[in-house]
Amino acid sequence: MNRIPDPTAFDRPAPADPTAPLSDMLAAQAQSLDALFADLVGHAAANITDFPVAAEAYARLAFRAQWNCRASIEAMSRLRYREALAARHGDAEGGAGL
Repeated sequence: MNRIPDPTAFDRPAPADPTAPLSDMLAAQAQSLDALFADLVGHAAANITDFPVAAEAYARLAFRAQWNCRASIEAMSRLRYREALAARHGDAEGGAGL
């Protein structure tokens, strides 16, 4: 059964830092991907002697998780750089033109 949400449930004040939820999400994503990388490397190491094809698949997935973790950290870094640059120059738009 579909329910229509109460419209007053969305009436929350804007956070002081509008990019904080995005930064938190990127940090959580990077931590999850790092944990996934460690787990997949363990699976690859455990299967290397008996199942080399499966070990290769696990290793490829691990490297993909590591690459995505790096991309999440880079995006978080860019977000923080833009915030710092905007604060330094007194940009009211938060560096939207950068």
